[in-house]
Amino acid sequence: MTSEEFDSISREDPVVILPIGALEEHGRHLPLGADMIQPLHVLDEVARRSGAFVAPPI
Repeated sequence: MTSEEFDSISREDPVVILPIGALEEHGRHLPLGADMIQPLHVLDEVARRSGAFVAPPI
């Protein structure tokens, strides 16, 4: 995230979504972070529709 993107967040009543997930191995056929790839895609769409901000996952 750039400082310009951060500054564009609404100062009035910001909504921040903080994704929490695991980083674990699911075998050689899936990447590390597979547990966060789909949820982040869904959250990006939620943010686009609602104006919420998606923070980096922890």
